[in-house]
Amino acid sequence: MNDKEVLQVLESIIRSMPSHADIVVSFDEYESWTAEVEFISEYFSTSGFVTTKTILKQLTALSEEGKITVEPMTVQQRRAKNIIINFKNLRRTLKAEYHRFRFKTLGPTSIAIGEGRVFDYFEEITNIFSLATENILIIDPYLDLEFISRYIGSVSDDVSIRLLCGNRKLKTLIPAVEAYTKQDDNISISVRKNEKFHDRYVIIDQERCF
Repeated sequence: MNDKEVLQVLESIIRSMPSHADIVVSFDEYESWTAEVEFISEYFSTSGFVTTKTILKQLTALSEEGKITVEPMTVQQRRAKNIIINFKNLRRTLKAEYHRFRFKTLGPTSIAIGEGRVFDYFEEITNIFSLATENILIIDPYLDLEFISRYIGSVSDDVSIRLLCGNRKLKTLIPAVEAYTKQDDNISISVRKNEKFHDRYVIIDQERCF
């Protein structure tokens, strides 16, 4: 595989990455996903390869100790905690390798969408949002109900979402956020307002800014 192909596989892996809860309860159901991770790790940097292999072995060993119930006992709680810690480390490694291959393949990139290219804009935004694995900060003075209904669904359930907006459309944004979080307890969205900015930014996992 060339670097571009590795990058595409990594992007697919990150987008289809299971949540912490799914990994804890049913790690064995993600054999195809972990197999893909193990395969692609052959192309990682030395440290990335070693880290990935080690974590996958630890996750497999922990999952084989016994099925974890929804309400675990003390031993199960400890095992669940260890699985989550290992899984978080795996996510960080995958993201680090993704960014390394992206820079290696594409170099520093920026995205420009031509006037009237509505679907292209939608696709790029949802692609960016789907890369978040821990948290996402969206800074936009024009956030409103339409933004919530159109784009928030592309963010993974276990990703914390923070919105920084202006006063312009706050009256439609707040009810939309409240309604969205009520229908899904796994979603965490916080809203702050500030009138002293005009540009739009998306910050992924406190590491990447668009």
